[in-house]
Amino acid sequence: MVKKMKYKKILVIALIALLACVAVNAVQAEPTGYTENIRGIDFNIPKGFIESKHSVKDNVSEEMNATTDVRGFYNDDKDTIIISVIEYGGKFDSSLTGDGESVTIKNMDGRLKQDDDGKYHFKYFKDNHYVSISAPDKKLIEEIIK
Repeated sequence: MVKKMKYKKILVIALIALLACVAVNAVQAEPTGYTENIRGIDFNIPKGFIESKHSVKDNVSEEMNATTDVRGFYNDDKDTIIISVIEYGGKFDSSLTGDGESVTIKNMDGRLKQDDDGKYHFKYFKDNHYVSISAPDKKLIEEIIK
């Protein structure tokens, strides 16, 4: 139970920090529209989205025996996509996917929830990885999952 709480705190802090960085990001990168590999999992990054220079890569938590990558992407319309992948040295507790509707997107069983701002969050497990994708709509999440 204690590890579960620490894990959630680490994830929340990482996501809040990345969202703040994306919101004030003035650094321009090259346009994307390609496959991005994060901790061994491929994702489709939609055309027109640019990766934030403030993405968190290889953030190691020895206390949790986990490595986290949080990547942020944004477009000219100020839409943001956040992809978080946590590689854990132990076994994940399936309750970590949290609340939301149980759905299957591109053969991935997980939980989909819409927040108060209208943004969608899909969380699932793949190959001993905990994956969380946040996007402005469900269609983008479907496009991102490979």
